[in-house]
Amino acid sequence: MSKQAYCQYDEDRALAKAAREEFALQYIRETRRSDPGISGRKLWHMYRIEFGCDFPIGRGRFCRIIDGHGLKVRLRIGKPRTTDSTHGLP
Repeated sequence: MSKQAYCQYDEDRALAKAAREEFALQYIRETRRSDPGISGRKLWHMYRIEFGCDFPIGRGRFCRIIDGHGLKVRLRIGKPRTTDSTHGLP
């Protein structure tokens, strides 16, 4: 770490960032309890509407929080049916 980086580091700022991330994580977990299939982008929009400028987090960081804690929703990919075995033809 350079001398300049050491002097510019602000512990209060880092703690505030960690607190915002923890707050967002709690919000994500609470919302997912009621609706487990909600997407990350929709969660972020709901977060922005509900909290606005009180606890600001960008969309990219919000998605990284979701990814980092394993809270991503898996997409169900259906297998295409190519054969109809129940037809009446021999």
